[in-house]
Amino acid sequence: MPIPRSSSSCFPAAGAPAAAPEWPDRECLSDVPRAVLGIESWPAWRRLLRLPDAHAFQRIDAWRGLVQALSLLDSEVDRVPFDQSRDGIFAESRPCWNQFTSAVWERSEFEGLAGGEGRIRKISVKNPFGPLTMAVKIDDFTCDICDVDGIMDSRSSDLYFESVAAFGQRYCMSMRTEINQRGLAEMLGHGDTRVIHLPGSKTLSIWFWDGRLFLCNSGGAQRFAGAAFIAEVIRQPVPLKASLLLRWLNTPAWNWLLSRYFMLYTSDQKHCVPRRCLAGLVEQVFFIELGLRCIRDDVLLLVPKNTLTTTSVIELLEGRGFEEVNRVILRLLRCQEENRRILSRRWPEICTPPWLASIALEK
Repeated sequence: MPIPRSSSSCFPAAGAPAAAPEWPDRECLSDVPRAVLGIESWPAWRRLLRLPDAHAFQRIDAWRGLVQALSLLDSEVDRVPFDQSRDGIFAESRPCWNQFTSAVWERSEFEGLAGGEGRIRKISVKNPFGPLTMAVKIDDFTCDICDVDGIMDSRSSDLYFESVAAFGQRYCMSMRTEINQRGLAEMLGHGDTRVIHLPGSKTLSIWFWDGRLFLCNSGGAQRFAGAAFIAEVIRQPVPLKASLLLRWLNTPAWNWLLSRYFMLYTSDQKHCVPRRCLAGLVEQVFFIELGLRCIRDDVLLLVPKNTLTTTSVIELLEGRGFEEVNRVILRLLRCQEENRRILSRRWPEICTPPWLASIALEK
């Protein structure tokens, strides 16, 4: 008869008295979810005696290892959310501005661990639809100053403004600038507004999941905004010419991930994530190392949806502060498609080439 490992937490320590030494205490499994035990797969006599087999003991130990490791996390610490975007017009107002700026999203292959057969081994998964984000640059893009919806860099970025014009209005009031042609010329005449004086020297950008046109500047934000405000009030066109960077989420690649994995985000130290225990419980797990901050390791866990233990594992991780981001990604994809429709009407020339090219490659 197979005897479970003596090191299992279901058995008393060596030398300790036991009421029934030939069998483990039946109550020792009460802290383990039924899905982790996998009782339905045991032979009838094991189900009757509540005696797990070797594979079940491995899952039990992995579960308890996961519970123990997660219990060490400080529940009082405020965990950083996956999406830290703020309201307003500056760079931090873009949805997931702190995430989709890393080169990791341009990769299509991720490392992970696989469990089973009593050992843990390294594996990798490759997304057949390519990288998770894609980009294209369009030279000599032209628009009007009032078309700009946001500004990447400003010393006023800690403040809230509902529009670039509102930002400019405050600056004009503080400088007592005349709201007329003379005031507009004064704002545009300063050397900091390089997008005016040196066409092509600055870049504009659109993230399709955000949908707004941003000026990628290095100074001159207040004067640029002041000019935009005056131009809007006096209805004076101010043409801009710059290269335009378009970035979008690769929808087929994300749909492939969303259909197969729960994605859970944590900003805790990665040594608190018991990766081998996870692999032993859900057969395989993948890790996307975001590496966004020097003081902690941001990690995205990819947990397969098609295992019996997945639900229990997800509930445990979410209970300890891990954030499931599938719903966040789905929301961004929906916003991206709506923004694509809006932008295609606003500027047909910027939407057609990248989107048609990407769809053609997917087919």
